[in-house]
Amino acid sequence: MPVSKKINPIKEKALLPDRINMLYASTVVTSGRGKGIVVGTGTKTEIGKIAGLVNTIESASPLEKEIAYLGQVLTVVSVLVAVLIFVLGYYRQYEIWPLLTFSIALLVSAVPESLPTVITLALALGTTEMAKKKAIVRRLGVIEALGSINVIVTDKTGTLTDNELSIGLIALKGEEDLKIVDVEDPNRKYDAPEKEGLKGLLLSALVCSNIQKDEEGGWIGDPMEAAIAKKSHELKEDIFLEAEKYEREMEIPFDSDKKYMAVYVRIEGKKKLLVKGAAEVVTRFCRLEESERASIKRELENLSSQGYKVIAVAKANHSALKNMDFLGLLAVIDEPSAGVAKAISQTISAGIRPIMVTGDHPETARFVADKIGLSAEDYQIKTGQQVEDMTEKELKEFLAEAKIIARITPEGKMRVVETLQKMGARVAVMGDGVNDAPALKEASVGIAMGKRGTDVVRD
Repeated sequence: MPVSKKINPIKEKALLPDRINMLYASTVVTSGRGKGIVVGTGTKTEIGKIAGLVNTIESASPLEKEIAYLGQVLTVVSVLVAVLIFVLGYYRQYEIWPLLTFSIALLVSAVPESLPTVITLALALGTTEMAKKKAIVRRLGVIEALGSINVIVTDKTGTLTDNELSIGLIALKGEEDLKIVDVEDPNRKYDAPEKEGLKGLLLSALVCSNIQKDEEGGWIGDPMEAAIAKKSHELKEDIFLEAEKYEREMEIPFDSDKKYMAVYVRIEGKKKLLVKGAAEVVTRFCRLEESERASIKRELENLSSQGYKVIAVAKANHSALKNMDFLGLLAVIDEPSAGVAKAISQTISAGIRPIMVTGDHPETARFVADKIGLSAEDYQIKTGQQVEDMTEKELKEFLAEAKIIARITPEGKMRVVETLQKMGARVAVMGDGVNDAPALKEASVGIAMGKRGTDVVRD
């Protein structure tokens, strides 16, 4: 979701995600305008610091390190043997020149010149097998490391999840309480009242949006509105054809202070006011009994505790933001990717320990972890600030049982990977964003998310 920025002062040691008064290089302004003071350029920007971290890491796979070590051992042994033979020959009074020539020849012959060829062929076979599984291996050396991985440090957004909001639940206004409709299954059949309620709610939300379709069939605009459009498309109730009949006469655009968007539209000679936004704000505009408000508040708290972002939708046949008809709630979430839960289960069964490392809020991370079978106790979850404040010993003790690290910086991710490797773990890192790049390069194996991954990560 787009992040709102304000000029409010913040704590001096606030973490990156909490610095609401800072704009970062390489990010995109989605709406609004303003002036700012440049406080860093080039390597002093946050993305510049990440580039600096990546450049300072000397990347070598465990196999490359082991071969280099083997080469050193063979060299020392060969030199010692050659020197020993030369000394013995000298004491036996062999001629110096033939003896020296023999010792050098022996030293040269001890070099296993075919070893690189044999290793390359073996690794090339592994690379071919990986290619059949749609995994591109950039460096041959990681093939050997991949088979000995025992810890996977994975990003959440875009790696375990699709980085795409979707509507999971819809709460329709009933006669007394709200009626919760699970709309995650696109092939589900709805009864007539449900279908009518869903169509009316999504139609109003879609008309009160500024979403557009791109050439590839995706959606251009706010991620929340893209989720509404996607769910409307899934219902196949001609919602888009209906929405095109509405002529917009006025719009109050969404902003983070008002927390709602409103449009005044005309259809078939009639005028309507449609509003969508934060549930606690939109319900203030609605004509509701106290019992109905209590029911909405209960459901809002319930959905929020499950990790959903909830918006409400209302409509009226007049132009005032009062006495409106409440239509229902849309519960939106960044769902785990298909197959992730099964993959996590197989990973754990194989004796590999997954650790989720994310810049998101701890409760959001916990919710996703619960859904994919990576449930964590309180002592297995820490924030980036807590990790930063730990000594080396404390961090090792925590990482021995860790499952989730939230609100973490790129430097923090890299420190976690370094510490795990000092503990003797073979670590793979999975990620898709620029902030994952230092940890990906530091790890024994860096795994970039193909099409979703940024260019830096794929490199």
